[in-house]
Formats: sequence, structure tokens, C-alpha cells
Amino acid sequence: FEAGSSVRPTLQIVSVGNENSAHPSPANLNSSGQRAGAGLPGARGGGSVGSYVSGEMETLLEGISCMSALGLCDFLDHRWEEVQRGHDQRSSTSSSFSGIFFSTQRPMTSALQKWPMRVILIGIGVFYLLRGVSNTLQYASLSDGEVFPPYRHYRLQTVLTRDRSEGNGITSPGISVFGVLDDSRCTPEASLMGAAGGAGNRSAELLVPSFSGPAGSSFLATYPYPRPMTGWYLRTGSQQGSEGQDPAYFTVWASNDDFEIGDGSCAAAAGEQDRWLDVADEESWCGADWKRVGAPAWSFATGIRLEANADSWWRFLRYPVELTSERAALVKFVLQPVGGTYFTRNIFCAFLISSGPITGVFVSWLSTFRGVRTLPTAVLLVRASLFAAAICYFSAACLSHLEGDPMTPVHVCKSILILILALATDSRWLMIWLCVAFALDMVSVCSMNWVLNRTIFSPYVPVAGYFCAGIVAIICVMRAKALLETMKLLKQDQSQYDRLWKTLCSNEDNVAGIEHLGKVVRMIGLDEIDYCRQHNRMLASKLTPPLRAKFLSQMTPDQAKQL
Repeated sequence: FEAGSSVRPTLQIVSVGNENSAHPSPANLNSSGQRAGAGLPGARGGGSVGSYVSGEMETLLEGISCMSALGLCDFLDHRWEEVQRGHDQRSSTSSSFSGIFFSTQRPMTSALQKWPMRVILIGIGVFYLLRGVSNTLQYASLSDGEVFPPYRHYRLQTVLTRDRSEGNGITSPGISVFGVLDDSRCTPEASLMGAAGGAGNRSAELLVPSFSGPAGSSFLATYPYPRPMTGWYLRTGSQQGSEGQDPAYFTVWASNDDFEIGDGSCAAAAGEQDRWLDVADEESWCGADWKRVGAPAWSFATGIRLEANADSWWRFLRYPVELTSERAALVKFVLQPVGGTYFTRNIFCAFLISSGPITGVFVSWLSTFRGVRTLPTAVLLVRASLFAAAICYFSAACLSHLEGDPMTPVHVCKSILILILALATDSRWLMIWLCVAFALDMVSVCSMNWVLNRTIFSPYVPVAGYFCAGIVAIICVMRAKALLETMKLLKQDQSQYDRLWKTLCSNEDNVAGIEHLGKVVRMIGLDEIDYCRQHNRMLASKLTPPLRAKFLSQMTPDQAKQL
């Protein structure tokens, strides 16, 4: 056909039906899809390639020719390209939710027009919002004042020494002084000095233990009255050469029950087969029940909690430490989170992550109304919140590194994970990046759990990874369901097509003609992608220079003058 000319373009096809067919053998279709007349030479019942087709196949070919002449093929091609680029939002109304993630180049932009994606984002936003509020309330309730209820007896038990002795290999606690800190978070000496200077009314009877001394692998501190604690202090061994007996991992116990040491057999260290990792939250020691209230390292529960509970908020880890080698040196352990790191990592990041999905869904809903076009896109809001959260989490990782946190590389890895999600929010490879984020979060969290607690399942949970895996699983299940329904819908058409194709290929002459037609198409270059597009609605002047030159070379001088 002639593209871009002032003459109405016509497409000539050869109908190869038999003489009894209801369709005429030759047919000319103009741009309106109407027959323009007959006139192609050729044998009746055979086309230029000598292939015989049935009346149903003839109808199919004629319909395709009509679509080509009317420009529908070109329109559909352009429409599909716009859908893939994410510029045609009308596709989201007719496409399935799961199909958007496998067919468009901007899946999130189109998916936000669907209610499943809005429900998922609202759920993620509400979860992190509640998490941020819960972390704030937990910090306000438990970070100030007494940490645990008042106890009368406190005991530090060494279960691993600097020279890696454990079990019955430990003959002493390896320290010379032990006690607990009061609400001022100071040692008794400092508190008494403050009281003498008029800083408060503190009695030595309440601050100084009535009994303090070693018992087996433990060091006891008994007070005349039950008293709360905000941490504990110790002094390393006073004798030179005792550095190897310094505790590398210990447990602080508390009890209000009376106990009896007797000959000291109940206070002896555990058997050689018991490892220092096997530490419970409660134990029985010398006739009294003891509760664990301290360890060298700890973390905080950052999930959604309905009430403030110190027992569940403080998580004591199985992570050994290295005390100073200086003899009789004072070492304090204050049970209080560092405000800057805690707020940055557990509160600010949660609020930032929640703000993007919630505002994004709201903006996508507003964009459905006419006249609302000045608001930022929903994807931009989600991406901006994730970028801000990644920067916030990286800042928290830097602060924790200054505090000596050994898990700084893992925190940096988490910030990279959030950055990946921000960059891949509207990528055509979103499904793949979600799987990468899931694997990265699982590896980083499990590694951190193993280093800090010698288990891969606690205390930290890969929440972000679970969300990514959940989204991928939901989309894949919905995709499989949609494909099954499509296969059922097309099953009858496919069987009819297979039957027609089998009939067509049953004749050797037809097969030879089809192969010859394929060779002709390749010979004249019609199989090139840039050339096989439909151009019957496009002026020749709008073609690209190489394609326009190729088009003009196939025309006669008289035809070229009409352009």
C-alpha cells in the first residue's frame, strides 16, 4: 500500500478459497476496510504461493487485513508501547493486578490504580506507623527511672572468662567488687559524695550492700532492703596476672528469696558439659529462685506492644565482651538506650517508611478526580520516604559505630536494602528486586542474630524481608490464577486454531508454499522490526530518514511526485 499519499491507500490480498466460497477470490480493501474491487491475477482456489486455506482461515485473514487497512494494528502497537512505559494508565482498569508487574515498565504506577496494591501499601504504612508509636511509648516508659522491680539480693555469675574457661574450669568470679546502680545511675561512693554536697538525701545504709563477696563463680551483693536498679558496676581483679580470669560473659541475677550457701557446693560452677550459651531467664541457686536482670550486652524489643513491660523490652544477648586489662578498674553497665541511636533507627525510620505508602495511596485516590493534577505522583512520595529512611538508617549505623557497636556492617547492609527498594519502586524488574531485598534482609538479620545471640531466629526479625516475600507471593499466586483462567478461556479457540493449522499443514504443497513465503519475506527485508510496522496512517515525511529513503526507493517517480 502507499503510505502518506493523497490517494486513499488500498491493500490487495489474495483470497484462496474455492469457487463455492462465500468470499470472492481476489479482494481490494481500502482504508475503510471496504472492498474496492477485484483484479489480481491468479488461479482460482490458489494464491500466489499455491496454498489452500479453508473458509474460516480466509475470514481470519480478511479480518487482519481490515485491521491493517483501518490502522488498528498500528494503534494497538502504540497503545502497547505506552502501557509498557507506564504512560497509559487506562490499561490498569482492564489489566489484571498481577499482570501489571510482568508487562509494564512502570508496574507500581499502574498497580496503584488497583485496590489490592492500595490495601498492601496501607497495611505496610499502618504497621510501621504503629511500630514507631509503640517504640516511642516504650522508650518514654522504660528508659527513665528504675528498670526492674526492687530486689534485695543481686548476684553476678561468670560463665566465660577472658581465657575462654567455662563450666567447672571457672574457680572465681574474676572481679573484686560488684553492686547495682540506683536511680542516679552512679556508684554508691559517687551518690554519697553528692549527698554530702547537698545534691540529695541519700543514706549509706540504702546504697551500700550489707554483704558483698564471692561465692563459687558468683559475686553476691545483698542489701538490707529491696531496692531498684538501673544497672550495675564492678571492679576487675585486684591481683596482677589475673587478667585471664576476667569475665568475658556473665549473668546478673536478682531475687527476694532467702538462700543458704552452706558448704558452698550449691555455689560451685556448672559442669564441664554445660556451655556458657545455655543461659535461661530463671534458675534455682542455693535454695532461692533467681531472675536474670543483666548481661554484658543487650538490645530492645522494637515490635508493636500494647503495654510497657521491662521483662519483654530488654533483650539480653549472648555476646561476650572484653573488659579493660587494668587491675581494680571500675566498669559500669547502665541499662539505658542511647537516645540518638534509638530514636534515629527505631522511631524516625519507622515514621518515614510509613509516611510514603499512606500519603501515596491518598494521592493516588485524589488523582482519580478531575482537576487534581498539581499533586506529586504516588510513586514519587513512596520513593522519597524510602530514600529518607535509608539516609536515616545509615546515620544510625554511623552513630552505633562511634559507640563501638560490632554490628555496624549489618546496619549499613540494612540501609542499602532500603535504598534498593527506593530505587526499584517503579522498575520493570520490581519482582526480582523484591526477591533480592528478601534474601539480603534474611542474610543480614540471621547473621546479626548469630553473632549477638548465637541463634538465627532471635532477637531480631527480618520484617522488611517478610513484607517483600509476602508481596511477591501474593502477586505470583494471583498471576497463576489469572493464567489458569485465561487458559480455560482460550482453550476452545486454541483447539480450533490447532485444528485449522493441522489441516493446512497436511498438504505438502501448502507446507512448501509457506516455507517459500518465509524465504521471500526475508529476502525483501520485510522481517525487519522497524519496517514491518503499520504506516498507513503516517505521512512519509514523518518517517525516519533511513526508513523514508527505503520507502521512496520502492516507488516509481510518478508515485513519488504525489508525496
